[in-house]
Amino acid sequence: MITVDGLAERCGFRQLTHLPVRNRAVRGAIVCDLLSMVLAEGREGLLWITVQTHLAVIGIACRHDLAGVIVVGGTVVPSATLARAEAEGMPVFATEKTAFCLCGDLREAGVCG
Repeated sequence: MITVDGLAERCGFRQLTHLPVRNRAVRGAIVCDLLSMVLAEGREGLLWITVQTHLAVIGIACRHDLAGVIVVGGTVVPSATLARAEAEGMPVFATEKTAFCLCGDLREAGVCG
């Protein structure tokens, strides 16, 4: 089983929220900055890779019970978004890597789809 904590260590993204992620299963990923597309295509266990950081991201991620949200490109996540994520139990991560590079790392780690 591929887990969020294992991927974070292997792929080098860091957790911004203070939530337990140990053994949280990852079933794939979706790479998209269009909220409506993730709303339509998201499913349980996916990691969402995006540059979007507003409150609606957390609502959509929770609706689908995603494994977490990874904000790429060194984008700063507002404290209000992180507070909402903590309240809703949705892990948020960040990386300086581009979405393209992170996706390559995730694929090498066994994540697909």
